Amino acid sequence: MVLFFCPIIFSRLGLMKLNTFFISNNNIVLLIFTAAIVIVLDSKKWANKIVNYLAASTLAIYLLTDNGLVRKPLDTWLLKEILDGVQGYLYILIVAMFCLLLDKVRGLFFESIKKITSKLNVKSIIK
Repeated sequence: MVLFFCPIIFSRLGLMKLNTFFISNNNIVLLIFTAAIVIVLDSKKWANKIVNYLAASTLAIYLLTDNGLVRKPLDTWLLKEILDGVQGYLYILIVAMFCLLLDKVRGLFFESIKKITSKLNVKSIIK
């Protein structure tokens, strides 16, 4: 959460140059923040059904947004919006929620296909 809100705070304070510390991939500050967050969260054991439900789609969100057809428009349009200010972070949330919805619909679709095929297999064994 800290990493998410730092660029927003910096842009509100007029410190836009500091946003590059949170956007670039080869950054020691980002590495230190990430390592600290992982160490703190790893020491605490907790479970939440909602978090687990949403976290199950993390790979799908990554794969959808890293697709070549999606990534190029996101890189050109969304990165500019992020660097311009707070509105870009709202767009990131919208894109992530859309990908989450797509994954959950995909899961329901394949689950229904699985049920149908399991019923067909049972009927074919009985005959």
